[in-house]
Order: sequence, then C-alpha cells, then structure tokens
Amino acid sequence: MSVREDLRAIEVSETRILLLYATKTEGENIMRWAKEAGLTSKSYIWVAAQSVIGERKDASPDFPAGMLGKYI
Repeated sequence: MSVREDLRAIEVSETRILLLYATKTEGENIMRWAKEAGLTSKSYIWVAAQSVIGERKDASPDFPAGMLGKYI
C-alpha cells in the first residue's frame, strides 16, 4: 500500500488525530499529499515528530497552521 492509498483510507475513515513519524523530506511529501486529499482542515489534528519539523523556526508551507511538533 502506498502513502497516497493510506491517506485515502484515512479520508474515508473516522480518524481525526494523526501521528506523523518520518524524515523531514518524507514528512513534507506526506503533508503535501494530505493537503491535496483534504486531510489538513480544522477537522484534523496532526502531531509530528521533531524529525519531521526539523531545526529551523520557519515551517514548511506544506505543514498546516497549528500542526504540533514534538521531540520524540
């Protein structure tokens, strides 16, 4: 199953809280695809590991406003 297929499965489920543990590049791709699938609206909560957010203070434009980043 691909990441995009996984995101489609989330879209039709009742899942609203998602934990993202990936590399920075993977995270940016996943969040871009999630945005295209409509999974970054205010109905969803994304919590990402520090590896996704990275060290810089300005977040990727692919990350939704309010996305939580946590050192894990």
